[in-house]
Amino acid sequence: MSGTAPLGLALGYGLISFGSAALNTLFVTYYLDWFIAVVKVPTGWFYGSQLVFMVWNAVNDPLFGWISDTFFNKTSGLLMQRRLRAVLVGGILWACAFVYVFSSLGNHLMAGIHFGTALCLYDGMLTMVEVNQSALLSELVTDAGERALMVRSSMLLGCLGTCSSVFGRLYWDREHVQPFQNMTLLLAAACVLVFGASHLLLSSIHKHVQPVSTHPDRPPTPALGQFISQLSQHTNFRHFVGVSAVQQFDCTFEKNFFVLFLNYFGGGSLSTLGHGLVISTSFVLPMLLTALSAGWVKRIGLFDTLHRILVARLAIVLVGMVAIGMQVSGTGMVLFLLANRIVSECCCRLFPLVVSDLTDEDVYLNERESSMSATIPGALNFFSKPAQALAPMAGLAMLTAQLDQAQTYNPSDEQLRPLAWYVAGVPLICVLLELGFWQSYSLRGSYKTKVSDHIRTMRETDESTNKLV
Repeated sequence: MSGTAPLGLALGYGLISFGSAALNTLFVTYYLDWFIAVVKVPTGWFYGSQLVFMVWNAVNDPLFGWISDTFFNKTSGLLMQRRLRAVLVGGILWACAFVYVFSSLGNHLMAGIHFGTALCLYDGMLTMVEVNQSALLSELVTDAGERALMVRSSMLLGCLGTCSSVFGRLYWDREHVQPFQNMTLLLAAACVLVFGASHLLLSSIHKHVQPVSTHPDRPPTPALGQFISQLSQHTNFRHFVGVSAVQQFDCTFEKNFFVLFLNYFGGGSLSTLGHGLVISTSFVLPMLLTALSAGWVKRIGLFDTLHRILVARLAIVLVGMVAIGMQVSGTGMVLFLLANRIVSECCCRLFPLVVSDLTDEDVYLNERESSMSATIPGALNFFSKPAQALAPMAGLAMLTAQLDQAQTYNPSDEQLRPLAWYVAGVPLICVLLELGFWQSYSLRGSYKTKVSDHIRTMRETDESTNKLV
């Protein structure tokens, strides 16, 4: 690979994250407020739609992944082109689904149907982009340093994408939603252009890059039943399923309810501008921290980097619980919410590197002719994504019980303090579970080096074969 190719790949890959962050930042920040406060979805429809979404959210990841890995021609060049087209088409449809989410359809019945269909359409297109982007990370480069460079580019451009939250705050008004809707339409159109630019850049560089290709001496792509059997014996995959499921619940809970918690704990101490800055910071700083973490991954390894981040988060949560016990002010609670959210999101942002390593290990263990680089993350999400539907239901039940009692946080009111303990208790339980699962993960050290060397040798063999042909 030429020296300029990794930089071009990193830019093209990062542009996907820019468009994704721009759309998803506004979605996760405002979709609950939109459907609960503006559209006014009936409670029954809310819970029913979340249950349907939980099933769809679990199924669509392995479905799209399996289709991407196994259907059509498995020749490496065509496979890569299909991944790039899937990201482009999925990105365009994702932008359309985003506009549909924040549209207005009328009465309560339509509000319920709108909520359920919006969730499923939006997540389906998001999944189509994400599983193929994840596959591109593991297929375009095998070197840990180059993967870290791509993740760093992804985070830095993703930071720019999260600036959509600033515009969201400027235009968001529950009583007058038309300006906000106009802004979402313009944002969706801009993201379509970004996905198109990424496609053009990666397509132009693709011909200089040789992804892992087929080889007659290796087993063919497995049947579905065989793949499930092989995956069930993949020990590190099972351990990471536990980490990912817990983290999905935790991140979704904090992202979806961050604005509501901020209004409650900081309502009396933050101005409108202060609210907007805190919300923007909660999206930007995790990506900047992840970009810095990419350097740590190169120096000390992925396992130790994530382990240290989890330990740091445990320390933050424990300090927060002590502060709650000391009846900290609303400003102190806002600082705790922000610090906890930043470190938690940083873990999520590093998970694609773990998935790429697991994809490599799957090739190594099963001697595959080509990697299942879209199906592996899809299978992982099959087990972990239901937590994304459980988190809003758990959070809404808690908010219904607590927030009806007061509009602002009073640390001296014993009746209202359970919410503060809940906000700290959820991440405490989550981080302890994650540390337990992560400690059992063995794809590290000399074994990780052995797997990486195998994939590198496999790539070099395929490149030599392609040159001969």
